[in-house]
Amino acid sequence: MPRLNRKQKRRREEQKGLMALQAFMNVVIGVCRLYLFITSTFRPRRPELSLNPDFYQTHINNINRLVRGNDVDCDEQVRVNRHTFLRLCWLVRGVGLTDSRNVCLEERVAIFLWVLSHHTKQKRTKYQFYRSTKTISRHFNAVLQAVLRLHQMLLETPDPVPANYHDTRWNWFQANPHIDSKVRHWKSVRARIVDITNLSGYGWDAVNKRIDVEQAVWDAYEKVHPKKAQGLYGKSFRYFEDWQTIFGKDKATGAAAEDLTKWRGRIFPMKVWSHTTPMIFMIPYSITTINISPTLLQLP
Repeated sequence: MPRLNRKQKRRREEQKGLMALQAFMNVVIGVCRLYLFITSTFRPRRPELSLNPDFYQTHINNINRLVRGNDVDCDEQVRVNRHTFLRLCWLVRGVGLTDSRNVCLEERVAIFLWVLSHHTKQKRTKYQFYRSTKTISRHFNAVLQAVLRLHQMLLETPDPVPANYHDTRWNWFQANPHIDSKVRHWKSVRARIVDITNLSGYGWDAVNKRIDVEQAVWDAYEKVHPKKAQGLYGKSFRYFEDWQTIFGKDKATGAAAEDLTKWRGRIFPMKVWSHTTPMIFMIPYSITTINISPTLLQLP
């Protein structure tokens, strides 16, 4: 047998090493397979819940549990008692809404009331009623259209309070001039407070809801503006934030005002309606008047 050179010896050693590594991997894989077999064979199975074969009956039982149990549960879920729920079902049935092929009328109304009362999304509603998102959306819109057809019956216009009504507590709601006068007074007070707090040295105390200013500074302001300062110093206005929300956009401050010279050279769009199709032209602004033939302009 001829002797092997150094290169052949190194190659044979590498082959032996690969064979040993392959044998080790086969042993590891065999052990893993044995472990998986043992765990899958002797592991206790999970308990499985059997589904109701009558899926339609499941929906009926759910609605019965919702609206035929007691008034407390019905009010908590759909915000009406059982009598009101069944009354609404009778009303929408009278305007043409009936049972669909797979959904009864009571379930359709329950879906509608559930979405309104809980302000929830269709993804959550479908889990509650065992329905798809498309089914929830379709039946909600169907009941909504039926309710809109009942608006004359369900929505009642309140009668105004007469002047000789026996209960004097409602007299505040019979005269609009009194309400308008109060609103004008609130707007005036809010405007005076805003003008004063915008001055230097004046602030607003958000805790006590009043103007924050020193006595000497206020006395100087009151001498110059007696009408604006009347009845404001040291007085708490607890509804001032609400006045800001209601009347905050009613007064122009002039912050975005520009004079006429700054408008020169700007481009402004102008819509011109022809006899066929509307066109938009970008016309540069100028001080001179733009004369356009009235036959080319037609108001939309």
